[in-house]
Amino acid sequence: MFGRYQPLRIGDTKLKVIDSSGQAIIEAILIIPLLIIIIQGCFWLGELGRAKIIINIATREGARWASVGKDGRKVARDICLHNLVCSEDDLQIKVVRLPLGVKVSVVYSSVPPAPFNEKCPRIQVKAETVMPLNEFMIEI
Repeated sequence: MFGRYQPLRIGDTKLKVIDSSGQAIIEAILIIPLLIIIIQGCFWLGELGRAKIIINIATREGARWASVGKDGRKVARDICLHNLVCSEDDLQIKVVRLPLGVKVSVVYSSVPPAPFNEKCPRIQVKAETVMPLNEFMIEI
C-alpha cells in the first residue's frame, strides 16, 4: 500500500525503510502447492463425473442386450474397459433375471491419483438399471 516505506507516526522524525524484496517469492512458495492441489481435485472430480456417465451408459446397454437374450454382462464390461482407465478387478457387474425384466448393476471402484494414495479409501461409482424383457422373450 505504501510501497517500501512505512508511514510516519506521530512523534517520528525519520522515514523508516522496510526491505521486502523476498516477500513475493515466499508468498508464491506458500500458495503454489495449494493451487496445484485444488486444480488436481477439480480434474479428479471431472474424471468421477465422466466415470458416472460411462457406467450409466454401460448399465443401460447391458440391460438392453440382456433383455433380448444376449450376454449383457459382456457388453457392459466391454463398454467400461474401453472407455475407463481400469482393469477387470475395478469392475463389479451383476446381471439378474427378474420375472418380467433384467436388472444390471455396475460398480466401478478407484483410488484417487494422488501422492501416498495407498492410504486413501477407494471411491465407488455405482449405477443400476432395470429393463423389461422384450415381448418375444416372455414365456407365458
